[in-house]
Amino acid sequence: MNGAVEEGGQTARTLITSLKDNPLLLGVLVLNVIFIGMVTWASMNVATARDVIMKQLIDSNSKAQEMLSRCIVPQKSSDIIPHE
Repeated sequence: MNGAVEEGGQTARTLITSLKDNPLLLGVLVLNVIFIGMVTWASMNVATARDVIMKQLIDSNSKAQEMLSRCIVPQKSSDIIPHE
């Protein structure tokens, strides 16, 4: 277990050293993290808006179906089946 912790620590030290030597890489890394965060936030907002719109659409369709069911009188089964 200690070997894994030491290897992780060595990797972290190497990463920090390389980021100190190359600040442009650090800037790109920070911008990528910000970009991923903004895309995630936007996706969650779009999903929420889509859910609201779908609920409104389903409610509207059910109201229209209810009104149509009150207006249309069903035919008798004898009128639907042709006589021979």
